[in-house]
Formats: sequence, structure tokens, C-alpha cells
Amino acid sequence: MSRSVMSRSACWDSSTPSSSTSTSQLEAQESPHQEVSPITGEYSPITWELWRRRSYAQKPLSENAQKVPHGVELKPKNPAQSRTSITYALSTDSFLRAQYGSPFGHVRIARLLEDLDSLAGNIAFAHVDDDDPSTIEPTLVTASVDSIRVKRRLSLNDDIVLSGEVTHVGRSSLEISMRIEESDKKKPPAVQARFTFVARDRETGKAAPVPGLLPETEEEKRAFAAGDARAVARKQARSIKPMHQEMSDEEAQLVADLLKESKVLMEMPALAPGDVMLARATRQENLFMTQPQQRNMNGRVFGGFLMRRAFELAYATAFSFCGMPPRFLEVGEVTFKQPVSVGELLSLRAEIRASVDRSELSESLATAYSRAAGCGPGLSAVMQVDVSALVTDPPTRTAALSNTFVFRFGVDAHDADAAADDSSSSSPVMRAGLKRVLPAKESEAVAQARALLSLTDER
Repeated sequence: MSRSVMSRSACWDSSTPSSSTSTSQLEAQESPHQEVSPITGEYSPITWELWRRRSYAQKPLSENAQKVPHGVELKPKNPAQSRTSITYALSTDSFLRAQYGSPFGHVRIARLLEDLDSLAGNIAFAHVDDDDPSTIEPTLVTASVDSIRVKRRLSLNDDIVLSGEVTHVGRSSLEISMRIEESDKKKPPAVQARFTFVARDRETGKAAPVPGLLPETEEEKRAFAAGDARAVARKQARSIKPMHQEMSDEEAQLVADLLKESKVLMEMPALAPGDVMLARATRQENLFMTQPQQRNMNGRVFGGFLMRRAFELAYATAFSFCGMPPRFLEVGEVTFKQPVSVGELLSLRAEIRASVDRSELSESLATAYSRAAGCGPGLSAVMQVDVSALVTDPPTRTAALSNTFVFRFGVDAHDADAAADDSSSSSPVMRAGLKRVLPAKESEAVAQARALLSLTDER
């Protein structure tokens, strides 16, 4: 007995059922399976549609279903079997444009972050799905976002396509590569992303095996080899605590220099340069209780929602630091250390980790950053904003780290010059460039040294 498979290519416009359509209506219209998780809440139209597809394709819960026996080899798949895409009909759909528009007339990046996480989940599901109603599928969770890089801004007037596939697998992990591009595909992808998912046993929560991957084309083989190298690097990194990673001579010297300069700022502030400040003075925070409307298909708080909220706080932090709307460049890394449950008190804390002037960037890197930000004359500075998410429990006076996020932004040289020439603006700051942030303790200095080297590293 086979069941309907999830459609993996479609176009979304407002003729698609709206997110206000109830789960029961969907079941009555087209799904022969019992409800897996209600698809109602604070989701983007694209996320809603992706989850609708997955809910329709997911296996019905059955008392007779069994886990795949231990030791049984799962049938490997090729990348094409998980390849999934969805088109945003922005050019013709005013409702969709309203949902994805930013205050500045471009596609809203925070919404795309949600959709990337949703698409990654669908792709992971397509790979582990064995189309056998007698077996129990594992739970799939986002382990990390390894990178999201913007190559150029996306216009609200162009249809865009979000697509991706599994490009590497481990015993229980899946690496998913995705891209966002205009539907005519006349240009290289505007956004490229890489997520890592892990499979967990539904009963024990332990790692569950996933099917192997059989790359066929030369491009697929290159992607698989690159994934192998990253998997080895991640394994080595996990074996060393972050603060005990061996520093290079360059890092060690930079840490010493930063601590020396910050000591003057903290102990003799009147003698410190006027263009420096403590990083902790840039901190911005959000505190809120997670709601049922923010959960994912597994009943936990949706990782895409957390990324969106973290991005929006990071953006506001960068805005308040540089004094003008910053240009988004990339997501450096996102880690998911533990799930967040509905009804928990979540604290998001953002801080400027480092900032560098254009003169500290190579010409090729400055050009790449400028292209990503959509800047004509180029950027005048770039900055990194780190965000941490903590689940806080006031009754027990405890807090646990659930996620970390790294975002990078730039300042448009044209915007900076305009602000400097505007007598009503805070021109002295902008004429001098962004202030430099300094650490207050050694752990901050180590993090800042690595951020500075990452910002100026050729990629």
C-alpha cells in the first residue's frame, strides 16, 4: 500500500488557501491522514504552505507502526529525490508583496529566514521518508544553520524561487543546501544557505539513522566531498570547549591588544580615545513568553520563528549603533543547543561583537560585501552582531542557553556621507566612522578577536 507523496515543486499565490484555513478544513478537502500538528499561528504564507504539504504527506499515526529494526540498512537516495522548490509570485500577487515587504521596499529578510528553515524541514523529510506506512519516521530537528549568505538584494517586483536538496548525510545528520533566486534564473542565486538537521528516535530522543546519499552528477559529488570535510571539522570542534580552543599567534596577540586598550577605557575613561566603547554598552534585549501559535510540527517553538526574532533584534541593535538603517550581509552561524517549549520565558540578548572600517578590508572582500548590501559606491564599515537566546525560569532562578546567532551588517558609504552632510544628523560620529567596541573580560576578547578575523577573512 503506497500513500500520496508530497509535491515538491509549486508556485504560491493568494489563490492558495490562506493561513486562516483550519486544519479540519484541510483534512476534509484533501488529506486522508489524521492530524499531525495544527497548522495555525504566526507563520509566513510560504511556511504555511510548506507545512501543509508535509502534513499531507506525513504518515498516519498507527498503533501497529514499528521502528525500523536496529541494523537494517536503509535504502540510500540521490539528491534529486529530496529536491524541493516553491515559487513566490511577487510580481502578480499584492497580498504576497504585502506579507514580504520591508519598510524600505525590498524583500523582508527575516521572513525568508523562516521559510528557509521550513523548506529545510521538508527536504529532510523527503529524504528520510520511506513511503512505508508500517514504519515510524524519526523526529527531525534543526541542529545548526552553518551559513546564509546574501549576494544581492531581492526586489518585490520579481518572482523568486526558494529551492534546495540534501547534499550530504552522516549516520543521523543531513546537510541541506538551499538557494533563493529570481524565477527567470538569469543571474546566480541571490541567497545561498546551508542547514544541518538531525534525526531523533521519537520514543528515546536518541540519534536515529537516516538513508545514505548517492550523489550522481559531478556537482553533487563535489558538494558531498565538501560536506565530508565540514563534518570532520565539526566533530573536531565539538571535542574542544570553545574557550579552550587553541588560539593562533595572531588571535593571541589580538586578544592581548584588545584587553590592553579596554583596560584604559575601564580604569581611566577620561584618557581613552573618543571612538571606543565597551561592547556590553551596545546590548539590547527582548523578553517574552513563547505562545502556542509559534510552535512547529513537532510541538516545540519553531526554529524559523526564533531566527526571525533574533534577526529583528540584531537589526535594531545595529541600527541603534550606526545611526542609520544597516544593510544585511549574512548569517554567520546559528546553533540550536536545546529545544524551546511553548509557555517558556525566552530572553534574547544582542550585542555588537566587532566593527571594522572599509580600509581594513581587502578590495575583493569590500566589493563582495557591497554587492550583497546593494551598495553602489561600497560600504564604509561592517559589523557583527551576536545574539543569544536563554530560556529563563524565575521560580528556580535559572537560565539555560537555547540558541546562539551571528549576523553581519554593513553601512552604506552613500548613506553615511548623506548623514554627515545633514546638519540635523549626528554627523561627528559618521564622519569618523563607526565606534570600535572593546571587551570587558578575556572571554569577550577571545570572541571579539575571532569575530574581527572572520569579518576580514577572504571567502
